[in-house]
Amino acid sequence: MILVTGANGFVGSHVVRLLVKRGEDVRCLVRRDSNLVNLEEKGLKNDVELAYGDVRDPDSIRKAVSGVKTVYHLAAYVHLWYVKPKEVYDINWTGSKNLFQASLEEGVAKVIYTNTAAILKGGTKENPSNEESVLSLDSMPGHYSRSKWLAYEEALKYVKAGLPIAIVSLTTPVGEGDCKLTPPGKMILDYLNGRLPGYIDTVINYIDVGDAAAGHLLAEENARIGERYILGAYNLTLDEVFGMLSKITGKPKPGLKFPAAVFLPLGFVSQKMCEWVTHKEPLIPWEGLKLGRRPFAFDCSKAVRELGLPQGDIENAFRKSVDWFYAKGYVKTGERR
Repeated sequence: MILVTGANGFVGSHVVRLLVKRGEDVRCLVRRDSNLVNLEEKGLKNDVELAYGDVRDPDSIRKAVSGVKTVYHLAAYVHLWYVKPKEVYDINWTGSKNLFQASLEEGVAKVIYTNTAAILKGGTKENPSNEESVLSLDSMPGHYSRSKWLAYEEALKYVKAGLPIAIVSLTTPVGEGDCKLTPPGKMILDYLNGRLPGYIDTVINYIDVGDAAAGHLLAEENARIGERYILGAYNLTLDEVFGMLSKITGKPKPGLKFPAAVFLPLGFVSQKMCEWVTHKEPLIPWEGLKLGRRPFAFDCSKAVRELGLPQGDIENAFRKSVDWFYAKGYVKTGERR
């Protein structure tokens, strides 16, 4: 039996699909109020065992882990905007500790823990960073990245305690099925709906979500215990990304390109207005702007070499994302050209 947390999420549902296709018995940890559309759309809901619980509840975690040989821990609060920061830490940090502790007690054979490349330094296209570039906690620009940094350190502690964990650090997955709108999915959708007047002059690493999911299974097979692997593929400037999206859709690129520093004061004011008045997510969250100040280019050759991580066509991944948003009615600006 294999347990997948975050099974109804963007990447998690793709992981479940691959595991079911491989013939595995899969248990999915989901909350009772979870939106299961990703599992339903992929025809997976009846092919898996649903374990109702929450990573914040140690008792439900222990029940979910019981009798499991492998755990894929993808459950996380992935948004860069939050009204209650405590919830971010409760899910990403404390929830991970609960999962690790239960896995240790149950004698799980291997845990694949999904973290984020946002805790790494990042580099330029000419000089991308690798797995050794973990920043300090004080360098984290917001609650999301801080919570993931703390959970990463927790994973290393549990490795020393004897729990066989391999860590995969996701860059920026794109593709079909982003129903909860991860930050890159929201950016693509805002572009499709004409809500992006401009963008930050930066570089970001992208990977097809299907390849990212495959990387998780390959990590279970090939990753060394206690090692971390960046699951990413292509380092692209946002100018290149919007050029690609313009080619796919026929829509013009956003007209303005700015250094992140130009957006920061406006972003701060917008963030506070959303926190105190509207209680709706700002167009560009404050933490996202601060992350955008540094380039986000990575050398993913370790995962390619040791795991066999696929590096599929990234334009096709963006095309699948666009097609899915149109097919599901997310785009509100008329028919696609």
